[in-house]
Amino acid sequence: MEELLNERQVALKEAARNDFISFCEIADDKYEANWHHEILARALQKGYERLFENKSTRIIVEMPPRHGKSRTSTILFPSWVLGRSPEFPIIVSAHTADLAQDFGQDTRDVMYTDN
Repeated sequence: MEELLNERQVALKEAARNDFISFCEIADDKYEANWHHEILARALQKGYERLFENKSTRIIVEMPPRHGKSRTSTILFPSWVLGRSPEFPIIVSAHTADLAQDFGQDTRDVMYTDN
């Protein structure tokens, strides 16, 4: 039974390297992906991939409050990108310096966990 769990964890981690929504679910135990999270995750991942094709990418995210925009876009996404491309320059901004600092700290926290 334990061996099966370990195999499943290895498979999930491999999926998370290549699929952003899988990463979200593994990196945050409380993350429950809904249809709107999957659409956002696909758009962010596609944008990331387009940058490596030297194509312009602009993504505007419009969602109601408390629907996972900030967690997905400004914490989990930079963590996923930096895990794949540590040299990739990322700037995250917010309407206050304190909030931007919180996003940065939360991103570091995600990156330093063992999930």
